[in-house]
Amino acid sequence: MKYCNVCGAPLGDNKNFCPECGSKISMTNNMEQQPMNKPTKKKGKRALWIILAIIAVIIIAGYVFYAKMMNYIESSYSDVEGFYYCGSEAKTYNKDDCSVTVWLSYNGDFSFEAKDIIVRGKYIVEPEDKDDTFGKYYLLNMKAESRFVNYELITDEYETQYELAITSDLNEAVLINTQTYNMYYCTRN
Repeated sequence: MKYCNVCGAPLGDNKNFCPECGSKISMTNNMEQQPMNKPTKKKGKRALWIILAIIAVIIIAGYVFYAKMMNYIESSYSDVEGFYYCGSEAKTYNKDDCSVTVWLSYNGDFSFEAKDIIVRGKYIVEPEDKDDTFGKYYLLNMKAESRFVNYELITDEYETQYELAITSDLNEAVLINTQTYNMYYCTRN
């Protein structure tokens, strides 16, 4: 059997042109020949599809990881957000008889107000894994953006950390400064 010199396709008898590539067939070479390795586009396309599939899997895995992390972070912030009316005794506090008011937002803003102190800034919440029937525990890493003491602006940087324990009914909490060990019993709204 004869094969095309250009693309290697098999040629039928009495053909003047290749049925695959349309090249003119030389009649001077009537001997049998081996088919040429014709360049295939299939191998290149297959490799391209494999690469695209791998990229798609990486993108999807990254998105799933990101979504799970964002859900974890958002659920931690939504668990702690709210107003806390606090004092130094273990009792139920309201807005009028508390010595400390703490506000934690779902987007990481906080406000801490005591008798002559106002601190506002950002916080990062980290859930703690403790085996306790009291409720849920969190670490609050707080960084002040503004701080007033006796109505004077204090400009030095201030960072602190609190441990927040929220009862399982979510109505009460205990707030402990991990550096000074000041403890506040809080009613949560």
